[in-house]
Amino acid sequence: MTSPTGIWYRVQPSRGRPAPGQALLRLETAPVGGTGADQTVLAATMNDDFSPIPQASFPVYSLSPDNHKSACQGVCAAVYWPPVLTSGRPQAGPGVDQHALGLIVRPDGTHQVTYNGRPLYLYYNDAYIPGLPYNNRMASINGAGAHPPWGVFNTIPPLP
Repeated sequence: MTSPTGIWYRVQPSRGRPAPGQALLRLETAPVGGTGADQTVLAATMNDDFSPIPQASFPVYSLSPDNHKSACQGVCAAVYWPPVLTSGRPQAGPGVDQHALGLIVRPDGTHQVTYNGRPLYLYYNDAYIPGLPYNNRMASINGAGAHPPWGVFNTIPPLP
C-alpha cells in the first residue's frame, strides 16, 4: 500500500519478504500533478483485504530504455520506485489486455508485474483514491518524466 508516509507491505513471517496479494491492473483517470488536467493510465489496485481504503489505485510506471529486467533495486525500490509485486498471475481489469500482463522474478525472489514485458513500478509521491478531496500534489500523477540515472519513468496510457 502506498501512502504519503511511504510504502507498506505485508511480510511473510518465515522469510521476511513482502507478501503481496494478487495484482489487479485497471485503467484509472487521475489528475496530472499541478496541471489541472486528467490523464487515463494503467493503475494497480491495492489488495482490498490489506488496504485501509478499498478501491485505492495507484498509477504504474515503466522505465525507458527498458531491458526487460527490474532496473530498480535497493534504496531505489525500497524508497522511490517500489516494484508492483504480485503473489499470483496479475489480473486485468476492464480495458486492460490480460495477454499484456506478465511477471518476472526479482533478485530477492519476489514477483514483479510486467506490461508487454516491461517491469512496472509505483512512485512514492503519488496518491490518488477516487472520491476523496485532495490538495494539489497529494492527489496526482507526479512521477511521469522523472529522470533517474538509468532512464526515464513514464505512465502507461491505455491502448488505442
